[in-house]
Amino acid sequence: MIPKDAMSLLINGNAPYVGQTASFAPAGDMQLFWENAVGVGVSLTENLSVGARVKLLRGFMNVNTASANATVSVADNYNLTMAADMNVQTSGIHGIDDKFKLSNYSGNTGVGVDLGATFKPLDKLTLAASLVDIGAIKWKYDTYQYSLDKSKATYTFEGVDAGKLMEGNSKYGKNLSDSIQKKFKPEEKQGSSYSTALPAKAIRERRLHGSEKLPRGRCTLRRKI
Repeated sequence: MIPKDAMSLLINGNAPYVGQTASFAPAGDMQLFWENAVGVGVSLTENLSVGARVKLLRGFMNVNTASANATVSVADNYNLTMAADMNVQTSGIHGIDDKFKLSNYSGNTGVGVDLGATFKPLDKLTLAASLVDIGAIKWKYDTYQYSLDKSKATYTFEGVDAGKLMEGNSKYGKNLSDSIQKKFKPEEKQGSSYSTALPAKAIRERRLHGSEKLPRGRCTLRRKI
């Protein structure tokens, strides 16, 4: 999703932001893991059943945006000052080109739980609800941290020399690009272990027997550990 201020800046240009600062908070998370699960279901009454499943998790890769913020300030002379800070944690990404060994990932472990229940109040109506992917993974293998400090990751763009561009001065454009990239190149360092929650979901369902299933409602919850 593109933040509102970023979309406005792209569509309307920087004129509406003269003397102001647009702020963005980009975020991205990814996790790759496998699970082994065991479950049980029990009928408490003729109309009520409950079930649970416990999952043992092993994580392979993760990218976790702990924090990220970027600002673009527009001066009265239309100069743009860009600044950013960021803290991203990763596991299993930095050494992705190394020879794969399953044993390397044995430290990335976690536990998850699924819970569910069904209730049949009427002969032709069944209600169901479940909580899925409640749990977390602790990442220990190949952990790295990538960060930007807003006091250092800042750049003022004063425009381009159109004459040099029209003359085909490729070195001018490359130098400009290199300067911006150098300012916003994240600092990389080996990180410590950290935990991330699974993307838990709450699901509810109504079913009329002898007819098509009614649309079900779903909401996604997120919790960070």
